[in-house]
Amino acid sequence: MNMWKIKIMELKNIERGDKVVYIPKHMITADANGRLADENLGVVTRVNDTYAFVQFIDKTGSQAVRPDDLYTLQYRQDLADKIDDLPTQTF
Repeated sequence: MNMWKIKIMELKNIERGDKVVYIPKHMITADANGRLADENLGVVTRVNDTYAFVQFIDKTGSQAVRPDDLYTLQYRQDLADKIDDLPTQTF
């Protein structure tokens, strides 16, 4: 069961401007209780053949992230709304 109501992303489907949450595999556990840290929310700024680059909340610049650690927020408007308030939107 997907307690976060989010869907894993594939590199071929990731686009600039996508709102995402970064959840590394070691963080997905039964005791997580659906908690997501705001600092793991961000926007894809670019994509290459290997990584998606994400600007996270409260960070400057973008960080390379493996696509299988990214999840779409299309079904979580409550979380996506937090990203709309990014102070510097470079995407």
